Amino acid sequence: MLNAPRNDTQTHIYAEQYGVALQHRFEQKGIVDDINKSVLVLEDAVLLTPDGHPDKPSLLNNLGNSLLRRFERLGDVSDLNMSVSVIEDAVRLTPDGHHNKPSLLNNLGNSLLGRFERLGDLSDLNMSIPVKEDAVRLTPDGHPDKPSFLNNLGNSLFSRFKCLGDLSDLNTSVSVFKDAAQLTPDGHPNKPSLLNNLGGSLWGRFERLGDLSNLNMSVSVFEDAVRLTPDGHPNKPSRLNNLSNSLLGRFERLGDLSDLNTSVSVTEDAVQLTPDGHPNKPSVLNNHGNSLLGRFERLGDLSDLNTSILVKEDAVQLTPDGHPNKPFWLNNLGNSLLGRFERLGDLSDLNMSISVFEDAVRLTPDGHPDKPSRLNNLGSSLLGRFERLGDLSDLNMSVSVIEDAIQLTPDGHPDKPSRLNNHGSSLLDRSECLGDLNDLNKSISVKEDAVQLTPDGHPDKPSWLNNLGSSLLSRFERLGDLSDLNMSISVKEDAVQLTPDGHPDKPSRLNNLGNSLSRRFERLGNLSDLNKSVSVKEDAVRLTPDGHPDKPSRLNNLGSSLLGRFERLGDLSDLNMSISVTEDAVQLTPDGHPKKPLRLNSLGNSLLGRFERLGDLSDLNTSISVTEDAVQLTPDGHPDKPSWLNNLSASLFRCFEHLGDLSDLNMSISVFEDTVRLTPDGHPDKPSRLNNLGSSLLGRFEHLGDLSDLNKSISVKEDAVRLTPDSHPDKPPRLNNLGSSLLRCSERLGDLSDLNTSVSVFEDAVRLTPDGHPNKPFWLNNLGSSILGRFERLGDLSDLNMSVSVTEEAIQLTPDGHPNKPSVLKNFGNSLLCRFEHLGDPSDIKMAGTMFEKAGKSSTGSSSVRFHACSLWATYCQHYDHCSLLEAYSLVFHLLPTMAWLGLSIADRQHFLQKVGPVVEEAVSTAIEADQCETAIEWMDQGHSIIWGQLLQLRTPVDDLRQCHPDIADRFTLLSKKLEGAGTGNNFEATSNDHLHHPVLSTSENYHQLADERDKLVQHIRGLDGFHQFLLPRTFSQLQMAACNGPVISINISKLRCDALILMPDLNDILQVPLENFTHRAAEVLYQPLERILFKTSTLRDEDRGTIVGASGDPETKFQDILAHLWHAVMKPILNGLAISVQHKLLRVWLCTTGFLTFLPIHAAGIYGEKAFLGSKLLDFVVPSYTPTLSSLITASQPKTLPNSQVLAVALPVESGLAGTAQELDYIVNRAGSSNVKKLLEEDATIDNVIDGLEESSFVHFACHGVQDATSPNESALLLAKSSWLTLSRLNHLSLLHAQLAFLSACQTATGDEMLVREAVHLAAGMLSVGYQGVIATMWSIMDSDAPLVADEVYAQLFKYSEPDPTQAAHALHNAVKKLIKDSNGTKSFLEWVPFIHIGI
Repeated sequence: MLNAPRNDTQTHIYAEQYGVALQHRFEQKGIVDDINKSVLVLEDAVLLTPDGHPDKPSLLNNLGNSLLRRFERLGDVSDLNMSVSVIEDAVRLTPDGHHNKPSLLNNLGNSLLGRFERLGDLSDLNMSIPVKEDAVRLTPDGHPDKPSFLNNLGNSLFSRFKCLGDLSDLNTSVSVFKDAAQLTPDGHPNKPSLLNNLGGSLWGRFERLGDLSNLNMSVSVFEDAVRLTPDGHPNKPSRLNNLSNSLLGRFERLGDLSDLNTSVSVTEDAVQLTPDGHPNKPSVLNNHGNSLLGRFERLGDLSDLNTSILVKEDAVQLTPDGHPNKPFWLNNLGNSLLGRFERLGDLSDLNMSISVFEDAVRLTPDGHPDKPSRLNNLGSSLLGRFERLGDLSDLNMSVSVIEDAIQLTPDGHPDKPSRLNNHGSSLLDRSECLGDLNDLNKSISVKEDAVQLTPDGHPDKPSWLNNLGSSLLSRFERLGDLSDLNMSISVKEDAVQLTPDGHPDKPSRLNNLGNSLSRRFERLGNLSDLNKSVSVKEDAVRLTPDGHPDKPSRLNNLGSSLLGRFERLGDLSDLNMSISVTEDAVQLTPDGHPKKPLRLNSLGNSLLGRFERLGDLSDLNTSISVTEDAVQLTPDGHPDKPSWLNNLSASLFRCFEHLGDLSDLNMSISVFEDTVRLTPDGHPDKPSRLNNLGSSLLGRFEHLGDLSDLNKSISVKEDAVRLTPDSHPDKPPRLNNLGSSLLRCSERLGDLSDLNTSVSVFEDAVRLTPDGHPNKPFWLNNLGSSILGRFERLGDLSDLNMSVSVTEEAIQLTPDGHPNKPSVLKNFGNSLLCRFEHLGDPSDIKMAGTMFEKAGKSSTGSSSVRFHACSLWATYCQHYDHCSLLEAYSLVFHLLPTMAWLGLSIADRQHFLQKVGPVVEEAVSTAIEADQCETAIEWMDQGHSIIWGQLLQLRTPVDDLRQCHPDIADRFTLLSKKLEGAGTGNNFEATSNDHLHHPVLSTSENYHQLADERDKLVQHIRGLDGFHQFLLPRTFSQLQMAACNGPVISINISKLRCDALILMPDLNDILQVPLENFTHRAAEVLYQPLERILFKTSTLRDEDRGTIVGASGDPETKFQDILAHLWHAVMKPILNGLAISVQHKLLRVWLCTTGFLTFLPIHAAGIYGEKAFLGSKLLDFVVPSYTPTLSSLITASQPKTLPNSQVLAVALPVESGLAGTAQELDYIVNRAGSSNVKKLLEEDATIDNVIDGLEESSFVHFACHGVQDATSPNESALLLAKSSWLTLSRLNHLSLLHAQLAFLSACQTATGDEMLVREAVHLAAGMLSVGYQGVIATMWSIMDSDAPLVADEVYAQLFKYSEPDPTQAAHALHNAVKKLIKDSNGTKSFLEWVPFIHIGI
């Protein structure tokens, strides 16, 4: 290495010079071999120099410098320790006053600083500063090294500031850097370096205090440093790099894009100017990556982000393990990877981000000043992974590592507020996931600390304010404290105000302010909040450039506010815009992005809103589809999964309401159950989801009547109420919903405790609702109803007075035109009526009548409520205002069509029938009494047509409209259902901005608009071809057509009177026959013994054909009495009125009956037995047929366009156990001819084969069992092969162009349901409804041996000529039954021949 001999006294001098030269060349070119040789040479020089030699300190100093340089390049801590040690020796060996003492002190300080930066031992840093201060103090002013020593002192002070946050260190650092720069003349080679360090300290002071002058000065001095550094200088890249950082910071503060672009440009220059292998190459690559990341965050150009990651990966790769900067580069790489994950949603980026952050933390020794920063970043990435995957361990780890970061950050440190802020964010997420209120309160507390510790003017102050506002908003959502919401808005407004225009975070803060404003609108209903929310979110979107990663999020939030404004004001443009911007948000969000499910969910909410407004089923289907996608894309365990499930369930429930598919209702409940199960106890949304589940269960109970659903509904609603604090804004509606379920249960089971609890929770709902709240009158109304129910149960007069008082208050608070007004008026009337009945105050009954009239005449509100009110008004008029009676009933019939066809549930339909039947019958009696017989005929047909339609779920005018104009039909259906459901309130609480509380007045205006829109739509429909009479009842002139083939006798039985109204062919007048000797009670009394006879004989049937094997004579006598009473009280007066005498040719008549008379065999009325004579029974005069309504008879009279002679004959002799059916089919073949009969026996009688036969045959004969479903009549069925059911609902969907006559043999096909005694629910009427002109059926089971005989006679007459005539079916059946009686020599039981009937033409 050295050629000079070791004993040469000059050798150490040459070695020192050679070692220093190698060190300088290393500093110039970065060749590692140079620094290694420098260390070796200088070590030799030290060894060659004896202790006490005057050059020994200098040699030790130079060796220390080279060791320090090698450490900075290779990161070997032993070099660093050795550097400190040898320079300490150099200082120790140099006497005070020696001219080199300051220089050695300065170098020792540098080595101590280097070791601190590597190992983080604060004692090294603290020792570094005083030795450098000594170096400065010992150096006289004017000395050429004074600026350098000042500069180095500034470095140590600045490092201690960064570690401890002591502002005095920072200010002193800036001061000494300024002194160093000022003492250095222009042109001095060190001037750029000193300016560079001054710029760094000014930048640090800006970061701490936020003073823009510091930032601008920092940029200026960095620019000077770069300008004064000649091209090719080894430090040029480093200074460009620092200039870039300050420009990037100024961009982040002021948003000037030119600063950002210049920052990128100068780091590019720095990279290009730094040769490969240079020790600073990783540093300049890292900083270039930071600038590119900043530009990506501003402009959203993905190429910037990708390049940022690539250059940072290069920086990491070029840095050897163990190098002190390795953790720093890893940390920055993690930031860029996290940014790309947030943009593209690629989970591998997120996982890699966490991995490199973990490496950065692991490689950073405890006590290192950057340890807290790296822990903080690791916590942020773990939080991001939790938000994507929902793994609670990530969230807990995030909270833990950020807590560590805070504990390691001393008070006063400039990064303390930032880490407090991040800790608050993790705590906020954990509180929202687990519902721990302590986490939420702590989140607010630490964020408040972050704000308090940040001085005014600091660039991060707006960010911390914004985040504090988010936590306050969350606590408001949890506890409902309005002060939290107001404070949230206030701090967010401050955040926006403190953010200059053009700043890249301005759009984000506007967006967040808009969210809080939306929520206050939802709470208080102030329209200015809603409009401002939309406005600031529009600004946020406008200020966000296309391609920016946050553009989709801001579009999504804007869509939510627009949806809210639509729900308040009803402006369709808001709704359409909401869908449009949310669709854009979804489209701009790449697949796999963590926010994709959130945006799909929001789109589903907006589409659901448009469906509810316009009724387009495609919107509903798409809503369900996109929400299902949101659920599917969200992994199990993710905290948002329950939210998406909740909204999916709400859409499924709407689908059920629209289409009536029970599977949708069941699926809705199932999904709600999943939602509740996946929501942890303590979660703030748990009560809302329990409430929703309870509402859907109540809905299913109302449709199916299963008591377990009602009980479970109460249970989960009780949980929802219990988990909701009194101050929460949703407490009153949840109490109200619970009260509704309890009241319904008390009505069903009569349990007084349910009724009392119902009153109590309604009282709580009222008490917790402030005056002026839009829902206050509705809670009062419900409270009044429950208190009235308790009075009716217990008779406590104070309850009655209280009911009157609270419902009267509800009326005063409900504006005219509000859809709930009719309900409130009706309930007030009920309370007044009840008080009149108990106390007799005439003013009460008069006011009650007025309330009922007002409710019935209301133009808005539920048709069913108004119908009930009109019925009560009519009852009132019967006793107190007879002149208004016809007006009241006219309104009843005006409302009937509107409420009847809307797809009522099974339970509602039965309730409807039980309530409507008597009203119709009494209205008809009232019209007859007023000598308005034409009106009576119209009302009777209208009422009973609707009743039959509901019983059999027949096609409605809307079904016909849907077949031709589906869009119009859907729109009409939706408008009607919205008006019908007005004021009932939405029992469901959505997870996003879908739970708005509408002020009363705006709701009234909205429903007026809906009613007007529906009226206009009805007029439009009536202008369409074929729909001129849409929803209009048949007029009397049209109904007269029913009598074209013979007299039609309509018998109305009510508690007021009983009458027959007879239409005659070619006669315009109506023949009215009062049935003075018959009453409503008489019909019921006659039905009861008949029902007992049929029940008794049914227990005596054997298994074949329902044969009666042991009926005693007693039933015959009772039956004879029933038929005689019907003859004397009903049919004989009618025949007298018709002036019919016994003739050779019998007159054909049709009977249309109501009430219990429907179950009585009036076609067989007469005197039988010993007292019988010709002319003593109906069958001596007429051939009777039945018809459910006049309208159905008119429809059946229309000739078929494609009649034929084919008979479809179906029988299952073996499977059904009906042995006689085989012979029955043989008789049919014999009479009709084998070419005209299509037989389906046993296994051939499948549903598909039968349907094929029905579609090509004019006649059908079923010799099999039938099943009647009293709960759901449309599911009544004929039992075919393998016990398969051919239901009426299936038949209703067929187009039977040939259908003429159906013969239902031995099927109990005309048996009714005693629970619906006014309407005979039977398969026979159903067959008429599906298109057959006539039906032969039986009212109860018949003898197995009789059916073939009757069938043989019927088909013998029908096929007597070449072309069968189905209109002769009634005559054929009449003759066949007469022959059956005659052949038995008069011994046939009434139970055996009476059941055969004919319906239709």
